[in-house]
Amino acid sequence: MKRLVLIRHAKSDWGREALKDFDRPLNPRGEKDAPRMARALVGMGIVPDLMTSSPAKRALTTAVLMAREFGYEPGRIEEFPPLYLGNPSDLSGAVDFTSPGAETLFLFAHNPGISYYASSLVGETLDMPTCCAVICEIEGEWTDFRVKGYEMLIPKALPG
Repeated sequence: MKRLVLIRHAKSDWGREALKDFDRPLNPRGEKDAPRMARALVGMGIVPDLMTSSPAKRALTTAVLMAREFGYEPGRIEEFPPLYLGNPSDLSGAVDFTSPGAETLFLFAHNPGISYYASSLVGETLDMPTCCAVICEIEGEWTDFRVKGYEMLIPKALPG
């Protein structure tokens, strides 16, 4: 069975008003939450075969910090520009392009699109806080699947 792990970027830094939204970095809490979330996923036996991210700095940095915890080479993270402030169909498009051989896909994106997409997949309204992971167990192929079950991990609920 395949897994789709949807991750909203970690907490970003709003302190530099001159920066464009695309270039906003993580704040110190975000820099701590991303590796913590990755360690929680590793503890559950969930590691990526493939990581795809929005190219925005806060999403890509979240992906890189998590990749290091997984032993996943950060240079292998695929950037998919439509994930930057994308809507659910943009996120679905990223999933459609996933290699059929990948069993676990990690997708890093932004609200509101990622929460809407997760909600549409699981059939209930989800509001994903920063650095939240929604782990979907899926049946079928990346281009045509259904969610058999899911779990949502929130950074504030994690130990340490």
